[in-house]
Amino acid sequence: MRDEVVRLLSQIAVDAQELTDDHFKYLLSDPHTHLYIAKKQDNGEIVAMATLIVYRIPYKMKAQIEDVVVDEEMRGKGVGKYIMNYTIEKAKEFGVKSLNLTSSPRKEIANKMYQSLGFQARDSNVYRLNLE
Repeated sequence: MRDEVVRLLSQIAVDAQELTDDHFKYLLSDPHTHLYIAKKQDNGEIVAMATLIVYRIPYKMKAQIEDVVVDEEMRGKGVGKYIMNYTIEKAKEFGVKSLNLTSSPRKEIANKMYQSLGFQARDSNVYRLNLE
């Protein structure tokens, strides 16, 4: 399964850190991180994934969706909406009242899909501190 996840991630992340077996085991065992996958019915090949991170801050449960990927060959077939709707339902089960995600403006089709699911652009600054 790790190899299939790496294959999908390579379609969106050119600067990804190596996902070793140990890192993958950690990811799957982390109680705050939930990796959801969609498979083809005929052969079980993983064709989409999304990661839901759920955590508590002092006044509420929060969640972030990361690494939404649909295999290039499966795009435009509803798989992205399927994996997103599944992830949204799982977030509700955790008691999350709102979900955050970020997406590059270059990913026009993905952004349209997120908007069609009810996600709205926020009026906030996003900051990053590189630690390398």
